[in-house]
Amino acid sequence: MKKLYQLTLFYANLKDNNATIRNIRDDVETISNGRWRVLSAGEQVCAIGFETESEHEQLKKTFDRYGSAQLAFLLTEVNAVVSGNLVSSIWQWLAKHRPDSKS
Repeated sequence: MKKLYQLTLFYANLKDNNATIRNIRDDVETISNGRWRVLSAGEQVCAIGFETESEHEQLKKTFDRYGSAQLAFLLTEVNAVVSGNLVSSIWQWLAKHRPDSKS
């Protein structure tokens, strides 16, 4: 069963962590079969939404290797989107990929 996740990355600055962030993005693209989207990106934080059928253990194995003193992350399974203030294209993506969506 497909599940929706948000991966939030925290880093001191983008320049010093660009290669690692690119590797993480490549893993997200692979694990989600292209069903992912950057929700927000900045100099110190990046949030990525993705949909996958992968089990929690597989996700843990994939992403745990990236955690370090220079790059922290939080991976959460999204069961409901309660509220937010995002551009409409992101809301549309979330609506299409939320757990109760038929798409």
